[in-house]
Amino acid sequence: MLSFLAPAALAAAVMAAVPIAIHLLTSRASVRQDFPALAFLRRAHAGTARRARLRDFLLLLLRILAVLALVMALSGPYWRGGGAAGAPVVVVLDASASMQQRHLGASSWDHAVAAVARLSEELGDRPMLLLVAGSTVQRSGLMPSLDRGPVRALLATAKPRWGSGGNDQAVALALPLLDHGGDLYVVGDGSRSFLGGIDPQAMPAGVSLHLLDAGGGGANQAVKAVALEPGVAVVGRPCTVRAEIANYADQAVRLTVVVACGSDSRQSSHQISAGGSVIVAESFTPSVAGDLPVSATIVARENGADHFAADDLRQGIVSVRATLPVAVFSDGDARQSEGALKPLLAGLSAAGLAPTFQAGNRLAFLPALAVDDGAAVVVTASLAAVPDTRALVNHLLAGGALIQVVVSDADAALAAALSGMDPPLKTLPLVDLSNRRRGIGLGERDLNHPLLEGLRGREPLLSQVEALRYRPATLGVGGHLLLAWEDGSVALAERHVGTGRWLMLNASPADRDTNLAALEVLPLLTARIGQVLLPRRRDDCALPCGMLLSSSLPLTHDDGHQVSVIDGAVRLEDPGFYRDGRRVFAAAIAAHESDLRTVASPAGSSTSSTVEAVAMASSNPWWPWVLLLALVFLAGETWLAGGLRERQS
Repeated sequence: MLSFLAPAALAAAVMAAVPIAIHLLTSRASVRQDFPALAFLRRAHAGTARRARLRDFLLLLLRILAVLALVMALSGPYWRGGGAAGAPVVVVLDASASMQQRHLGASSWDHAVAAVARLSEELGDRPMLLLVAGSTVQRSGLMPSLDRGPVRALLATAKPRWGSGGNDQAVALALPLLDHGGDLYVVGDGSRSFLGGIDPQAMPAGVSLHLLDAGGGGANQAVKAVALEPGVAVVGRPCTVRAEIANYADQAVRLTVVVACGSDSRQSSHQISAGGSVIVAESFTPSVAGDLPVSATIVARENGADHFAADDLRQGIVSVRATLPVAVFSDGDARQSEGALKPLLAGLSAAGLAPTFQAGNRLAFLPALAVDDGAAVVVTASLAAVPDTRALVNHLLAGGALIQVVVSDADAALAAALSGMDPPLKTLPLVDLSNRRRGIGLGERDLNHPLLEGLRGREPLLSQVEALRYRPATLGVGGHLLLAWEDGSVALAERHVGTGRWLMLNASPADRDTNLAALEVLPLLTARIGQVLLPRRRDDCALPCGMLLSSSLPLTHDDGHQVSVIDGAVRLEDPGFYRDGRRVFAAAIAAHESDLRTVASPAGSSTSSTVEAVAMASSNPWWPWVLLLALVFLAGETWLAGGLRERQS
């Protein structure tokens, strides 16, 4: 937009034109008188007169333009590129982890702060508000203001954190402040996390969005995640720590990686293609229970660059159990030799598990028994009545396992009581075959399933299995058939529920019902429960930096600083280990913050550099160019007038 430092000077040009206008309006028309004696002379000089009149007109035009240009230069014209004068400006400064990458001898954060400071100066005549988008959004004030003191103070004290930042939250705060129009600047490193959650095409009418890339988007290698298989570690049982190592650079790189679990570590070297990743897997066998630290570290690189060294280390916590807890809920008598519970408990104990026996009506207290975190197996059998199932639903959704042994009518009804969940199988009323010489035997079976590996190759044993009492059953929605009776009724089925697993055994292990326990089939089934029903995988052993963690106790970071509890939660701002006296937690940089590759501007927007953005926002003076144009006009007038005088002489 064109503006003037001294608009009153333009009025001088208008006033200077007033006498000319008066002269033209009051002058009388000349009377033309022909003289015959001059007719031949007029015809002889007709062409010369026309050229003289054209030169006179050009001289007049150049003199007028020169005077107007001089007056225009005195008025101080300049071009304002940052929007309408007085319109508010909101600047969102990205304070996420990737802003700490190195770029041109400084961090992207340093470049961004310098860019915001220059914008603040160039837009000094417009109200401004600064929002720093970290884990929490900081603001320089409540509303845009002409006072730049709060903006400078926030720039001096704010720092980038290790979390994902909140550019989208900051933009959501900014838009209501620009309801009457204005400019919104989002300043960051241009990496892939820069515009997460922001739709440039959804800007309200009158709001101009400017994306400012303050520098970054460099090459980087990082540890994206540290996973555990199975999802819960048990003392004396092997577990696998997997680390994903990513190469975001545009050239291949060879990295040396160390994976550690407790005091044990493994080192290996890996070639990673440009833009690719590898999985580094190492096996460990924990010897003690408790919270065990795990980590993956890039310790060396043979070639390639790394602009963000902080994500070369990723730490996590593995909770190691002394044994896999099994909670058995039943109203039966565990001491009764011909009952279903005694062989069931014996089979679980023989598998190296630690079953605890609870009355069926205590199923509602599942969280109080600390078995609802996916690390325990819940077994129900011989229920006298259908208990409250809400805790059981939460246990399955949290990744836990349920083995439902159908013995009583309440066992069969329990499946229907789990609201919103389709059971692995649907049972019918009990059929009693005890009066027959032989019961019903096994038919279809899936011995490739991990749970049934102990039965593989034991066909003679399986051919002896029979049931004297059983419930005809059909496969439920989403169920997977493992064993079936000869008439096609399902004997054992599995279904995944959320991240949990639900098994239904449609055969009581009691001697009066089946010969499962007598034939050693039950111990072979329970032998692999620990390996099969543990949560299969924990995708990342670390919590993301910047997240809120529910806690009633303050946490202490490994470097000694304490994190206070605010409204029943603590925020994990920095990578590393946190302790509350009972548990240990690990926080790490969000994986997508390591991807520093620059993204293309989304539809409806454009990304500019700092220099371009400041140039657009700045006030560019035009008076030197207008003055130069006036001199050009005067030079042309001088040349044309001098040539005319030479011809007249």
